[in-house]
Amino acid sequence: FLWGSGFPAILTAIISAIIFFLIVVSKDTDHKSKIKTLEMLLRINSDEINYLHQNFGNTYNGKELEPANHTYAQDLDIFGQSSIFQYINRCNAEQAIVLFAERLLNPLNKEKIIQQQNAVKEIRSKINWWQQFHAFGVNEKITIDSKRKINEWLAQENKVFTNPGWKLLLYIYPVI
Repeated sequence: FLWGSGFPAILTAIISAIIFFLIVVSKDTDHKSKIKTLEMLLRINSDEINYLHQNFGNTYNGKELEPANHTYAQDLDIFGQSSIFQYINRCNAEQAIVLFAERLLNPLNKEKIIQQQNAVKEIRSKINWWQQFHAFGVNEKITIDSKRKINEWLAQENKVFTNPGWKLLLYIYPVI
Protein backbone atom coordinates (compact mmCIF):
# COMPACT_ATOMS: atom_id res chain seq x y z
CA PHE A 1 0.00 0.00 0.00
CA LEU A 2 2.79 2.44 0.87
CA TRP A 3 5.29 1.20 -1.73
CA GLY A 4 4.48 3.97 -4.15
CA SER A 5 4.64 6.69 -1.47
CA GLY A 6 8.38 6.46 -1.09
CA PHE A 7 10.92 5.40 1.46
CA PRO A 8 10.07 7.99 4.19
CA ALA A 9 6.43 6.87 4.29
CA ILE A 10 7.44 3.19 4.49
CA LEU A 11 9.98 3.89 7.24
CA THR A 12 7.40 5.91 9.20
CA ALA A 13 4.85 3.09 8.88
CA ILE A 14 7.36 0.46 10.04
CA ILE A 15 8.47 2.52 13.04
CA SER A 16 4.83 3.28 13.94
CA ALA A 17 3.95 -0.42 13.71
CA ILE A 18 6.90 -1.37 15.94
CA ILE A 19 5.94 1.28 18.52
CA PHE A 20 2.30 0.12 18.45
CA PHE A 21 3.41 -3.51 18.85
CA LEU A 22 5.63 -2.65 21.84
CA ILE A 23 2.79 -0.71 23.50
CA VAL A 24 0.40 -3.65 23.04
CA VAL A 25 2.98 -6.12 24.42
CA SER A 26 3.60 -3.82 27.40
CA LYS A 27 -0.14 -3.54 28.14
CA ASP A 28 -0.52 -7.31 27.83
CA THR A 29 2.32 -7.87 30.30
CA ASP A 30 0.77 -5.38 32.73
CA HIS A 31 -2.59 -7.12 32.48
CA LYS A 32 -1.06 -10.55 33.04
CA SER A 33 0.73 -9.23 36.12
CA LYS A 34 -2.50 -7.70 37.44
CA ILE A 35 -4.40 -10.93 36.82
CA LYS A 36 -1.74 -12.92 38.67
CA THR A 37 -1.88 -10.49 41.60
CA LEU A 38 -5.69 -10.58 41.72
CA GLU A 39 -5.68 -14.38 41.64
CA MET A 40 -3.21 -14.38 44.55
CA LEU A 41 -5.37 -11.92 46.50
CA LEU A 42 -8.40 -14.12 45.87
CA ARG A 43 -6.48 -17.13 47.18
CA ILE A 44 -5.29 -15.19 50.26
CA ASN A 45 -8.83 -14.06 51.10
CA SER A 46 -10.19 -17.56 50.50
CA ASP A 47 -7.54 -18.96 52.86
CA GLU A 48 -8.46 -16.37 55.50
CA ILE A 49 -12.11 -17.41 55.31
CA ASN A 50 -11.03 -21.04 55.75
CA TYR A 51 -8.92 -20.07 58.79
CA LEU A 52 -11.92 -18.35 60.35
CA HIS A 53 -13.84 -21.64 60.04
CA GLN A 54 -10.96 -23.56 61.68
CA ASN A 55 -10.16 -25.23 58.37
CA PHE A 56 -6.37 -25.07 58.11
CA GLY A 57 -6.00 -27.61 55.33
CA ASN A 58 -2.35 -28.17 54.56
CA THR A 59 -0.96 -25.01 56.15
CA TYR A 60 2.38 -25.29 57.88
CA ASN A 61 1.98 -26.19 61.58
CA GLY A 62 5.58 -25.65 62.72
CA LYS A 63 5.78 -28.97 64.59
CA GLU A 64 9.51 -29.35 63.87
CA LEU A 65 10.14 -25.94 65.46
CA GLU A 66 8.88 -27.19 68.82
CA PRO A 67 11.72 -27.74 71.29
CA ALA A 68 11.85 -31.06 73.14
CA ASN A 69 11.78 -29.63 76.66
CA HIS A 70 9.94 -26.33 76.76
CA THR A 71 7.96 -25.28 79.83
CA TYR A 72 4.64 -24.56 78.08
CA ALA A 73 4.93 -25.29 74.35
CA GLN A 74 3.22 -28.70 74.52
CA ASP A 75 0.69 -27.78 77.19
CA LEU A 76 -0.61 -24.80 75.25
CA ASP A 77 -0.44 -26.46 71.81
CA ILE A 78 1.93 -23.81 70.47
CA PHE A 79 2.96 -26.04 67.53
CA GLY A 80 1.28 -28.88 65.68
CA GLN A 81 -2.09 -29.50 64.05
CA SER A 82 -4.73 -26.89 65.05
CA SER A 83 -2.13 -25.04 67.11
CA ILE A 84 -1.68 -21.38 67.95
CA PHE A 85 1.19 -21.25 65.45
CA GLN A 86 -0.94 -22.69 62.67
CA TYR A 87 -3.85 -20.39 63.47
CA ILE A 88 -1.97 -17.07 63.45
CA ASN A 89 1.05 -17.72 61.24
CA ARG A 90 0.99 -15.79 57.95
CA CYS A 91 4.75 -15.76 57.39
CA ASN A 92 6.18 -16.64 53.99
CA ALA A 93 9.92 -16.20 54.46
CA GLU A 94 11.78 -18.94 56.32
CA GLN A 95 13.49 -16.36 58.54
CA ALA A 96 10.11 -14.89 59.49
CA ILE A 97 8.73 -18.32 60.41
CA VAL A 98 11.71 -19.02 62.67
CA LEU A 99 11.44 -15.56 64.26
CA PHE A 100 7.70 -15.98 64.83
CA ALA A 101 8.25 -19.36 66.50
CA GLU A 102 10.95 -17.79 68.67
CA ARG A 103 8.52 -15.05 69.73
CA LEU A 104 5.94 -17.65 70.75
CA LEU A 105 8.51 -19.57 72.80
CA ASN A 106 10.34 -16.57 74.29
CA PRO A 107 8.07 -13.54 74.52
CA LEU A 108 9.51 -10.04 74.29
CA ASN A 109 9.62 -7.62 77.20
CA LYS A 110 6.77 -5.17 77.74
CA GLU A 111 8.41 -2.27 75.86
CA LYS A 112 9.10 -4.36 72.76
CA ILE A 113 5.57 -5.79 72.82
CA ILE A 114 4.10 -2.28 72.94
CA GLN A 115 6.34 -1.21 70.02
CA GLN A 116 5.16 -4.15 67.93
CA GLN A 117 1.52 -3.51 68.87
CA ASN A 118 1.92 0.09 67.72
CA ALA A 119 3.40 -1.10 64.43
CA VAL A 120 0.40 -3.40 63.93
CA LYS A 121 -2.01 -0.57 64.79
CA GLU A 122 -0.35 1.54 62.12
CA ILE A 123 -1.00 -0.95 59.31
CA ARG A 124 -4.20 -2.66 60.48
CA SER A 125 -6.43 -0.27 58.55
CA LYS A 126 -4.30 -0.54 55.39
CA ILE A 127 -5.86 -3.79 54.22
CA ASN A 128 -4.90 -3.32 50.56
CA TRP A 129 -1.27 -2.66 51.51
CA TRP A 130 -0.82 -5.73 53.68
CA GLN A 131 -2.68 -7.96 51.24
CA GLN A 132 -0.38 -6.79 48.44
CA PHE A 133 2.60 -7.35 50.74
CA HIS A 134 1.36 -10.85 51.59
CA ALA A 135 0.75 -11.63 47.90
CA PHE A 136 4.29 -10.53 47.07
CA GLY A 137 5.63 -12.77 49.85
CA VAL A 138 3.71 -15.76 48.51
CA ASN A 139 4.89 -15.16 44.93
CA GLU A 140 8.51 -14.37 45.76
CA LYS A 141 9.75 -16.94 48.25
CA ILE A 142 12.64 -15.75 50.39
CA THR A 143 14.60 -18.59 51.93
CA ILE A 144 17.52 -18.72 54.31
CA ASP A 145 19.61 -19.85 51.34
CA SER A 146 18.56 -16.74 49.34
CA LYS A 147 19.68 -14.56 52.25
CA ARG A 148 23.03 -16.34 52.33
CA LYS A 149 23.50 -15.89 48.57
CA ILE A 150 22.64 -12.19 48.75
CA ASN A 151 25.08 -11.66 51.63
CA GLU A 152 27.83 -13.49 49.70
CA TRP A 153 27.14 -11.36 46.64
CA LEU A 154 27.26 -8.15 48.70
CA ALA A 155 30.56 -9.22 50.27
CA GLN A 156 32.21 -9.74 46.87
CA GLU A 157 34.66 -7.13 45.69
CA ASN A 158 33.36 -4.93 42.90
CA LYS A 159 35.64 -5.81 39.99
CA VAL A 160 33.57 -4.40 37.14
CA PHE A 161 33.49 -0.67 37.81
CA THR A 162 36.99 -0.28 39.27
CA ASN A 163 38.51 0.10 35.80
CA PRO A 164 39.49 3.76 35.12
CA GLY A 165 37.66 3.58 31.78
CA TRP A 166 34.33 3.15 33.58
CA LYS A 167 35.05 6.13 35.82
CA LEU A 168 35.78 8.25 32.75
CA LEU A 169 32.55 7.03 31.15
CA LEU A 170 30.61 8.27 34.19
CA TYR A 171 31.49 11.83 33.16
CA ILE A 172 31.40 11.43 29.38
CA TYR A 173 28.06 9.59 29.10
CA PRO A 174 25.87 12.41 30.50
CA VAL A 175 27.51 14.84 28.08
CA ILE A 176 26.81 12.53 25.13
